[in-house]
Amino acid sequence: MDLEAVADEFLNLKQSSEEIKQQKFIEIDNEFNIAKLHKNQPNHEAGKHIIKTLNSNGMLDYLTYSKLFNNPEEANKVLETNIFAYNPIKNIITFNSRAIECYIRENAGIFI
Repeated sequence: MDLEAVADEFLNLKQSSEEIKQQKFIEIDNEFNIAKLHKNQPNHEAGKHIIKTLNSNGMLDYLTYSKLFNNPEEANKVLETNIFAYNPIKNIITFNSRAIECYIRENAGIFI
């Protein structure tokens, strides 16, 4: 969801910014669930390491990222959820959006 879509939604539905934020966080939470990054899910520990590194450095090299998973296919599946973004030119992983970063900050106890 981009900024224009959020603005249109806000103006058309007259939702408060808090309601829009909660709706976006529900979407993000679903992506974390699909990526199996929640507590007691297979990729939680890898996700915690990735998030901690991204919070500290703003990026993580792809080789290090992929080694955190049991197999390359799982690493790629997590990328498909759009929580993290891959830059093929720099060969790095970053957060996909500021909304993801905000979600993580508000749920720091789970991911950090």
